[in-house]
Amino acid sequence: MNEVGKPNLADYFPMLKKIDPQGIRRRMTIHFGKIIDLFDSMISQRLKQRKVSGSMTNSDMLDTLLNISEENSEEMDKSKIQHLFVDLFVAGTDTTSATLEWAMAELLHNAEALSKAKQS
Repeated sequence: MNEVGKPNLADYFPMLKKIDPQGIRRRMTIHFGKIIDLFDSMISQRLKQRKVSGSMTNSDMLDTLLNISEENSEEMDKSKIQHLFVDLFVAGTDTTSATLEWAMAELLHNAEALSKAKQS
C-alpha cells in the first residue's frame, strides 16, 4: 500500500514512464509478482488435492473457477484465475484502508464518540 500511495513523477510527466526515476514501477512489479506467486501456489495445491481420489471439494470460489477452467479452458485459465484473485485482494485491501481512514477522521471530529471508543 505504501508504494501505491506515493506520488509518482511519471504520472505527471509521461515521458518519464520508461525511465521510472523513482523505481515505483519496478518495486510494484516485484510486489505483484509475489502476490501472483502466492495465488499460484494456492491454485496448484488445490489442483493436487482435487487429483487425490476421495478428496472433498470445498465448493468455494476457487473450486468454482477451476470447474469452469476444466469445462472451458479458453474462457478461464490459471492465469486469469490468478489475476482475478489479485484484483479481489487489492480491491478488498483498498476498501478496508479507505473505510478505516474515514472512520478515524470522523472520530477526530466527534470528541464524544472518540472518548467512547477509547473506553471500549
